[in-house]
Amino acid sequence: MTNATGNETDLTHNYFYDDSIYEKGDLLYYIVYPILVPVGVIGNFMSFVIFIQLSQSSSFFLYLSILSLSDLAFIIVGAMMGWIEVLRNNLFYEDISSFLCSAKYALVFVFSQFSSWIIVAVTVDRFIAVCFPFKVTEYCTRRRTAMTSLFLFLIICGINFPNICFKWENDECVYPEITFEYCLQYSIMIDLMVYFVAPVSLICVLNIITLRMLYGALKRRRRLVNRDPKNDSDGPNITDEDSTKQTIAMLLVVSGVYVITSLPMAYGSMIVLMEGAQHSTDADTYLVNVILELSNTINHSTNFILYGISGSTFRQKLFQMLRTCLRRQKDGKESSSSIIHSTNTASTSEDDRNRSQSIATIELNDVQLQTF
Repeated sequence: MTNATGNETDLTHNYFYDDSIYEKGDLLYYIVYPILVPVGVIGNFMSFVIFIQLSQSSSFFLYLSILSLSDLAFIIVGAMMGWIEVLRNNLFYEDISSFLCSAKYALVFVFSQFSSWIIVAVTVDRFIAVCFPFKVTEYCTRRRTAMTSLFLFLIICGINFPNICFKWENDECVYPEITFEYCLQYSIMIDLMVYFVAPVSLICVLNIITLRMLYGALKRRRRLVNRDPKNDSDGPNITDEDSTKQTIAMLLVVSGVYVITSLPMAYGSMIVLMEGAQHSTDADTYLVNVILELSNTINHSTNFILYGISGSTFRQKLFQMLRTCLRRQKDGKESSSSIIHSTNTASTSEDDRNRSQSIATIELNDVQLQTF
């Protein structure tokens, strides 16, 4: 519920006051979110740890580490807080200020849009690597990756900054005139363009060009190999070919799932734009909104699984990390047992020493008595 100077809005939603509206939608929160939220938090954290190690060799993995961090932030700020809100019967917002509530609302937009544009940046990175291989050392560097990610994040923060409300009166936000029009009339359209239309268009175009160039390069490479059967470099060529295929496969899987899971949210935004200010507040509408949020959450929670399916390097690093953790845990238990054993041994040696000294003292006393 918002208003501006000289303006009042009738966009009042009674979701928080009508319990019947939650009957269908909350069931998904109770069943699906307890699975998605832990998987998203743990999976994105492990992905970030793995990719930040692999990023020493490629800007591609640095982009994926930033994507994992952005998805993790979205899960915590958006999905987890929404889940807690439902579990606590919508009492969550009573515990925080109205400013933090609006800031949380803006951050959900920021991290979702930032993740989509990081996927665009990854697509551009692989496009350059395939189509302009001699430019890789110039453009696909870790420094350019960090600067590009920071630039995208700042722009997206600036786009969504007007959604934060700094002035409240009687639990209602008072926006300036320009901000009021922006937030109520253009924010949905801007989010649709920034989150879905522009990223999906760029991803589709660049992936099509990349696949065509990659297919042509593979055909030429195989033609050269077939012409020279005694070529000793067949092994390295096959290895490079497999590595390129795996990288492109991971990119296509991640970007493809992003496009598919973003379609429901884009559809919902277009419906809102076509309906204008006519918003219904029945249970079916709330259920549709929950499904849209659920599809968006799946987009940010399942990348960890997609990395493992499409990338052998990620799987190897993951198994190596798990083995290292198990080995450290086993070594910790063994060291604890050895410390306890050495402590018991020391105590036993101390007791034996004391007993020997006591026996020696008694024998000395006997000798002195006999002498006396």
